[in-house]
Amino acid sequence: TCTFPSGPERADVVISAVLPASAATGEEIHPGDVSVEVGLERSALGRFTGLEAATLAATADLTVRNTVGEHTADASWQGLQAPGMPLPTEGGAVLAATGDVPTVAFGSPGPATLAPAGLTLTLASFTEDGAPTTPPELTVACEPADDEE
Repeated sequence: TCTFPSGPERADVVISAVLPASAATGEEIHPGDVSVEVGLERSALGRFTGLEAATLAATADLTVRNTVGEHTADASWQGLQAPGMPLPTEGGAVLAATGDVPTVAFGSPGPATLAPAGLTLTLASFTEDGAPTTPPELTVACEPADDEE
């Protein structure tokens, strides 16, 4: 659920990364092919059509909870970029943000998990001629819905 100025909006978010099947204790793991896909409903895009936006881009900042045993630490995957896409005249939009993220190492043996804990989207809108709209950006905080992982 993302908090827009008009109220909460449900977003379909798919986060993916390539991780090794196993690693030694203390070994640095570098998540690869990181992608955050955010599907926004038409109701969430209304603000941008009101600004006469033609293109929408996004930056995704993701908080990832790293857990092994009873040890938990949050990591910040910042600055994942979704390139500009035409703002649809009907239906929703899917923005796909990608980029490099920091390595992670676990100091204790055992099964480890990396789980999304929060997402901040900075949505940037542009007019037909490529100029930023006024206002040029909207930042929204998202967190897993109560009924979702």
